[in-house]
Parts: sequence; structure tokens; C-alpha cells
Amino acid sequence: MGEIIIEHLKTQVLGRAWIEAESRKPDDKQHVVIRWLGAWEDLRKQGQELAKQSNTQTYSPLSGEAQELLALADDVSRVLQLENRLPKKLKARLLNRNEFQGAHYELAIAATFIRTNFKIDWVDDSAPDCTVQRSDVDSFYGLRFEADFVDTAKKNFLNRDSNGFSPR
Repeated sequence: MGEIIIEHLKTQVLGRAWIEAESRKPDDKQHVVIRWLGAWEDLRKQGQELAKQSNTQTYSPLSGEAQELLALADDVSRVLQLENRLPKKLKARLLNRNEFQGAHYELAIAATFIRTNFKIDWVDDSAPDCTVQRSDVDSFYGLRFEADFVDTAKKNFLNRDSNGFSPR
């Protein structure tokens, strides 16, 4: 199943051109997802080698990078199953290495709501500051939950220095 959702992430969200362009960058300028994809590929190759050398079923423990990639791919898959597309602004932010951390968090929250049968209503993509989402629980419980996510440039974010600035 991991192979399927990762391939889905690569084809439906990242795209071949983006993957190739990011892969050509120096390691310290690459998007973290490219490093995760590399770790996944290494793990897959190691597993194939172990399987060739063994007469029994083999197991390769997942690295942290592979686990992160699977979590991202599963979150994207949940949203795509429900919505058939990612909101344009969220997708753009996922592909931007300096905005990825906030977008990844928003995606994880949305996917969590979807897993628990919340209905997700994405607010207009043209909102200037953030991707905002609203969720409603089914009428059985009569509850409504609203969540607003604001992407702000804070210190200690991925690809930001200790002063909160993006290195250029």
C-alpha cells in the first residue's frame, strides 16, 4: 500500500518536473520531500536485496524519513479521495520549501478530520494570508467544529534560521 500512495503523491501532487528540478539542486537547497523520497527509494532497494538473499519473508524497519513520507502521502490521499484535488494554495505551499512545514501541518489536521468523518469545507483559495478550513461533524452528535490556520513566519521553522528568516 505504501508504494501506491507514494506513487499517487508523486504523480498527483509533486509532478515529475518538480521532482526532477528539486533533485538537481544541492542537498542543502532541496525540498525535504526530495530527501524523504530518496530515503524511501534506498529503503525499498535494501528490502529487495534482503528478499533476494533470504528464503523467508523479510522485513525492513522504516526510517524516520520514510515514515514522514508515508504520513504525507496518506494525508494527501485522504484529501484527494474526498475532494478529488488539493486546494491550489495548499498545493503551492506544499511545494515551496519555505512554506512546507505550515502547509504540511494544515494537511495533517485536515486528513485527521477526514479520518474521523468530518466534512471539510475549504475556504476560498484567494484568501491572502492562509489556507483556512472548516469542519462539521455529522448531525448525529449535533456538533460543529471550526478551525482556522494561519501560516506565520515563526522562528525555528523548517528552512528558517533562528531569527525566523529564510536563507537565500
